[in-house]
Amino acid sequence: MSSSKKQQKVSKPAAAKPSPKPKPPAKPRVPAKPEAPAKPAPTPDRDPRLPAAGTVIERVYKAKPYRVEVLERGFKFDGREWRSLTAIAKEITKAPAISGPRFFGIDDPAAAKEPAK
Repeated sequence: MSSSKKQQKVSKPAAAKPSPKPKPPAKPRVPAKPEAPAKPAPTPDRDPRLPAAGTVIERVYKAKPYRVEVLERGFKFDGREWRSLTAIAKEITKAPAISGPRFFGIDDPAAAKEPAK
């Protein structure tokens, strides 16, 4: 019988890869247009249905009179400041959904321009 020799491949140790070249520092970005100065946040326009600040809105509900003072930003009712007429109307009526401007009778923009009595 003849014996055959298998050739074995001898692997050479892997050559170390050269380290990548260091990247130059990034250049600072220059905006294409000069930046405009920061603008103040836009304020929401005042609801045209609302009367001028200082006006008192009166409403009788279930034989009880209610008075709401209009402020520059909000309303004063029952010794507290409120953000909306709707919140006040909900408090008065205990209704889960109600229109404050409609409850107080100022839902018509033309009505807000008439002088208060």
